[in-house]
This record gives sequence, structure tokens and C-alpha cells, in this order.
Amino acid sequence: VYRDELETLCDQLAESGLEDVESLLAEEVDLPPRLAKLRERVAELVELLNSEVDRIEESGCVVKDLDAGLVDFYSRREGEDILLCWQHGEPEILFWHGVGDGFAGRRPVEGLGPRRRLN
Repeated sequence: VYRDELETLCDQLAESGLEDVESLLAEEVDLPPRLAKLRERVAELVELLNSEVDRIEESGCVVKDLDAGLVDFYSRREGEDILLCWQHGEPEILFWHGVGDGFAGRRPVEGLGPRRRLN
């Protein structure tokens, strides 16, 4: 949700000639009131988004790609570290890959062994 609003605001800033949002946020630039208000909201959204990513990662997950909605979870298979892999829109964790394999190496979780609930 934050990301969608942030993207919309960044588009509005770009349409106003302010395409470099990072330097805009890093520097105090005098802006017309409407653009200053947009800049403030962008800064708020960046902070909220970073806070949410931190909260997710503190739970043991690894946010891999915000655009794709890709999250990995550390696990073990036959004594080796693996990553369970979930992408936004998938009803549950359906894939896994080796730590060095990345998204391209995703394999179905079927065959990993019996499912266990973590409650």
C-alpha cells in the first residue's frame, strides 16, 4: 500500500521536473508549497516502508524484491541451509531454492518432507 502511494507521488514529482527524488529528500530545497507537501509525504512513506521491511526482516524473513513482492525464509534441508520462497499472489509457500541459487533456481516444496506448523 505504501509503495503504491509512494510510486504515485514520485511520478507527480517527476512530472513537476523533480525526477531525482533521493537527492530531493536528502537536501533542503526550496519548493513551492504544493511540491513541499508532496516531498513531506514521500519522506513519511519512505520511513513507513523502511519500518515495515525492518519489522518483516526482524521476524526472520528476507525481503528480496519489493516490486515483485518476493520474500525468502531460511530453513534447512538435509543439513544444508535453504530458502523457502514466497511471492505476492501465491496462496502459500510453494517453492524453495538454495542460498546461492536465487529466484531462478526455485523448486517446488513437494518432496522436502512433511509440513510442520510453526505455532
